[in-house]
Formats: sequence, C-alpha cells, structure tokens
Amino acid sequence: MSQESDDLIQRRFKQLMVEHGQGLIEYALLLMLVAFVVFALVIAFGGSVGQLYSNIVRAL
Repeated sequence: MSQESDDLIQRRFKQLMVEHGQGLIEYALLLMLVAFVVFALVIAFGGSVGQLYSNIVRAL
C-alpha cells in the first residue's frame, strides 16, 4: 500500500469514529428527553391514575 492510501484509510477511520461518537451523544440526549417527559407525565397525572386504579380495585 502506498502512503497516500494509508492516509486516506486513517482519515476515513477517524471520520467514522467521530460520526459514531456523535450518534451516541444524540441517542443519549434523546433518551434524556424521553426520561424527562415520562417524569413530567408521572408528576402531572400520577395522582389521578393512582386514584383511578384504586377505584377499579375497590369495584372488583
């Protein structure tokens, strides 16, 4: 292999590693957003859902 092809391979490998790292960060941010939304929904509707569940259990 020539020096030029080695350099090309190394540059492409580095580019793939950067893109892979960016993808992981994007997934982590998306996961944090989903967790925040679920947490907010539990805070907002947790009491009413618990009351509904209690009413259903009492009716049985």
